[in-house]
Amino acid sequence: MQPNEQSDAAHIEANAPTEDADTVSSTTATSETDVQEDSATDENAATESVADEGPIPDMRSMISWAAMQLSPTELAQVLLPVFDARARVALGLLGDPKTGEVNENLLEARLAIDSVQFFLARVEGQFVESDRRELQRRLADLRMNFVARQAKSE
Repeated sequence: MQPNEQSDAAHIEANAPTEDADTVSSTTATSETDVQEDSATDENAATESVADEGPIPDMRSMISWAAMQLSPTELAQVLLPVFDARARVALGLLGDPKTGEVNENLLEARLAIDSVQFFLARVEGQFVESDRRELQRRLADLRMNFVARQAKSE
């Protein structure tokens, strides 16, 4: 610091208003309160904007909306692995994705297998030969597992 700067700094310091500890604390508390109020206002605005958009739709509505964005062929291609997986869960070959439990439900398995067969029949021409063979093999595998489970339950 140069000699002139020291005198300026001393002059500013000497003439600065003095604040006692209570004043500083209350100023800090007021600032923190202002920040908290601003934050709460921002959160309320965010909540209101979500509320303005309406409630979050349920899963079925979301799936229906997504399905409407696809062509029938694309939708069938998307649903094939979904029904394949559901059939495997219903046959007790895979655990339930929600609970992890392995349970057998032959009625659900039959519906899922029939759905795989239906969609595959409609779109199998859209697949290359190797993919078509793999899908047909998976369908045959589901059918054999269904027959085996059905025989075991009788």
